[in-house]
Amino acid sequence: MINKLKRKFLLVGTLFMFLLMAVLVLIMNLVNYHEVTEDADSVLDMLEQQQKERKGQTLPWSIEDMLPFIPRGMSREVPYESRYFSVLVTEDGEIQQLDLSRIVSVDSDSVITYVTEALSCSGDRGFIDSFRYSKTAETGGTRILFLDCGRKLDSFKSFLWISILVGLGGCIAVFIAFVLTAGRIVAPIAESYEKQKRFITDAGHEIRTPLAIINADTDVLETIVGEDNEWTGDIRKQIRNLTGLTDDLVFLSKMEEAGRNAVKEDMDLSALVREISDSFKSRAMSSGKTYQCEIE
Repeated sequence: MINKLKRKFLLVGTLFMFLLMAVLVLIMNLVNYHEVTEDADSVLDMLEQQQKERKGQTLPWSIEDMLPFIPRGMSREVPYESRYFSVLVTEDGEIQQLDLSRIVSVDSDSVITYVTEALSCSGDRGFIDSFRYSKTAETGGTRILFLDCGRKLDSFKSFLWISILVGLGGCIAVFIAFVLTAGRIVAPIAESYEKQKRFITDAGHEIRTPLAIINADTDVLETIVGEDNEWTGDIRKQIRNLTGLTDDLVFLSKMEEAGRNAVKEDMDLSALVREISDSFKSRAMSSGKTYQCEIE
């Protein structure tokens, strides 16, 4: 029983810790991903405003020209640090205007692949590989901005794997701690259980002594009133019942440590009910009552 209790304690504790770590890792990475998406969308909003103001011009702007479009709290260096390209697509899906001046990792062939995939997506914003795209309607077609989020996504993936490894390491550490402390935690329960078994065993042995004396006195009584006396027969029956009950208690207390399982057997329920009901016959007669029992 104690070993089973230890195993259950280890299983439940480790499972609870695993679920807790999984929830924490999930929440942290969802928040981290949301921040990456929000930062990318803020930059795209700024770039969209710039594109509308520039009206397709690719000439570099000074920081003074960009200041009105930089949101509060965003660094002034963001427009220069951001790697992106802009494409104006007609309603027929043809590329009318292409600006690759702010990126070097994308060529004309790659642009066609990105544009085709972006147009096939239903949402106005999303991710294609490491690029966050934004689609806006303009006169003569649709302008698509592609912002390179490769470094931020790489940081997100690194944080994801690190958090998973830390979570697994925490679960392993907690499991080891549970293994080392499980014995001490269940020690009071084990001590109480051992005391209970000892009490049942001792009580069973102590009860056998008065039962033996009662049985011996019944033998003496039967020499006086005769062996076929109803009352001495009832006394012997109760002695047998109490002896069997005592033996069962001692057996149950030792069954766990012996590794034995209880054997199920067929029983006569009518006979059991008749035997139990007969023990109340004398109590009814002593009270002046008529006792009658009908058992199928």
